[in-house]
Amino acid sequence: MVQDAALPRGIRVGLALSVSVVLLSLAAILALRSSLRQPALPVFGQVPEFSMVAQDGRTFTQDDLAGRVHLIGFIYTSCPDICPAITAQMRVLQTELARSGLTDQVHLVSITVDPEYDTPERLAAYAQIYSADTASWHFLTGRPHHVRQVVEKGFLVGIEQVETDERIHAHHHGAGHEPDYRVDHGGRVALVDREGRIRAYHSGNLMDTDEVMAQIRLLLAGR
Repeated sequence: MVQDAALPRGIRVGLALSVSVVLLSLAAILALRSSLRQPALPVFGQVPEFSMVAQDGRTFTQDDLAGRVHLIGFIYTSCPDICPAITAQMRVLQTELARSGLTDQVHLVSITVDPEYDTPERLAAYAQIYSADTASWHFLTGRPHHVRQVVEKGFLVGIEQVETDERIHAHHHGAGHEPDYRVDHGGRVALVDREGRIRAYHSGNLMDTDEVMAQIRLLLAGR
């Protein structure tokens, strides 16, 4: 009985490589189709014109957002409740952006809702506490009325200054038993595309890093 001759080694290797190339091509096509099936993010509004001061003392305007995706949150340095959680979540996201090689394309912004107290120097110290890389994470303050307008009307995040007997500000200038104040504000974090459009909102203290990263990749892909 005559057995079939085994295929030469060179042909076997060639066939194996051909199969591998076909499988990789199919995987790439399926990944592309899956990406295309994902709906584009909605547009909630446009970031308004603004002019604020960053933690390093330089002027920061809406023009500084152009060409990059941004995640923009709202905090104040004396905040005793939600702000530390928001900032910690954004710090996790900055780490993930660096790991993914996206730091040049995606920046973070934290705008204080207590500009009367939060000077650029205080914001710089706050950034240092959270080991923020301020090359791609900007902490902004400015004229109180202007900041309030931008936050409330531009980003639809409410702000209310409330008197309290608690000591909120470490360097409060009130004499005797004069009350201090806290700033009640929304915990929203806005995802902004390269054209300055608000494309998503997230609960700042409960952000799902995987979900935010997926949305960032959609925006970077032009969706």
